[in-house]
Amino acid sequence: LGAAAGAGAIGLATTGFRLLAEGMHGTLAAGSAVFRLGTGFSLALVGVGYLVGIGACLALLTGVAIAWGVAVPLLTALGQGEGASPSEMAEAVWSGQVRLIGAGIIAVGGLWTVGSLARPILGSIATALASVRTSGSRLPGPDHPRAERDLPITWV
Repeated sequence: LGAAAGAGAIGLATTGFRLLAEGMHGTLAAGSAVFRLGTGFSLALVGVGYLVGIGACLALLTGVAIAWGVAVPLLTALGQGEGASPSEMAEAVWSGQVRLIGAGIIAVGGLWTVGSLARPILGSIATALASVRTSGSRLPGPDHPRAERDLPITWV
C-alpha cells in the first residue's frame, strides 16, 4: 500500500499537477547528422520492466540505442529528415522511418518465435493424442482434486 501511495503521488505530480517532468531530451547536430539524447521516467514502464525481466529490458535499451544513436543520425545525414530545426528533423525521421523499422523487427521476431515453437507444440499435441488412443479417454473421477483434472486433449 505504501508503494501504491508513493506511485500515485508521483503520478499525480507528473501528469496531474505537472510539477515534475516525465523526461528531458536534447538534440545535438554533428554536421548534417542529428543525435537526440534524452531520458524519461514512467512508473508504468518500471512495473513492466519488473514483470518482463532484465533480458527484455536490455533488448529494449539496445533498440533505443540503435534507433537514436545509429539510424536517426545516419538518415538525417543522408538528408532524409524535413524540419526547421535539428530537433524537428530528428523527430520526423524517427516517426516516419525508424519507428517503422522497429515495428518490422518486432513483427519478424514474433513470427520467428512462433515458427521456432511450432514443431515442439505440434509434437506435444501429437504425443497427447497418441496417449489418448492407447489408453482411451478416461477422465479422472470426482475423487481427484479439481486442480488435477485436465480437459481431454480431444477438446483442446
